[in-house]
Amino acid sequence: MEKVPSIGILAGMGPRSTAPFLSMVIDECQRQYGAKNDEDFPPIFIYSLPTPFFIDRPLDHRKMSETICHGLKDLAKTKVDVVAMPCNVAHQYFENLEKCIHVPLLNMTVEAVKYLDVDHKRVAIIGTPSTIDSGMYQIQLNRRGFSVVEITELQPMLNAIIKGIKAGNDMRDEWKNFVEKLHTLKVEQAILACTDLNVLPLHTSDIKIVDATLVLAAATVAKYISLKEHSRT
Repeated sequence: MEKVPSIGILAGMGPRSTAPFLSMVIDECQRQYGAKNDEDFPPIFIYSLPTPFFIDRPLDHRKMSETICHGLKDLAKTKVDVVAMPCNVAHQYFENLEKCIHVPLLNMTVEAVKYLDVDHKRVAIIGTPSTIDSGMYQIQLNRRGFSVVEITELQPMLNAIIKGIKAGNDMRDEWKNFVEKLHTLKVEQAILACTDLNVLPLHTSDIKIVDATLVLAAATVAKYISLKEHSRT
């Protein structure tokens, strides 16, 4: 019997981001290789991990990193073949986290920047203060010749949107106002670097928004396809 590779998802950071990411992976299976029947989809192990993260408090990096590392180790015990971690904040510890397990760990920051239009250089990073302050997206953007547009003045508005979503509130009107503010800063493109924001409508007429979570889902399925093809050789 052919061994089918399995996908591990370390999610729950925040809790409402888990279900949207799983839906993205399923959609990508249909888009990338035409999955239709139940048996066409990959085995997926999901660990929704509670973490010590608060939008309005300083991040305890040691505690956060250790919590995620333990989560990865628990997930790896299921013998998955690749792990996706749909959490931007967690990726600032990527180099240490990928050493926690002997399973390929996908990097959403690297993958997201690949999807930007090279002809439009002014890019904003839409994320929590912890994600912005880590500099991880800025490093990738600078390497590829993009100019990072600082949106510090809009951060309190964005923080309120994220907190509202976590509390289960409808923040679509607030999000629309936020995007309008991005126009005033002459932002040409933006990376959506917060999984909590996946519940919002991301399409705009003028600003291309690259959803890092969606990109990670696409990379996850592409890796699954590669592993499956390799297992047949």
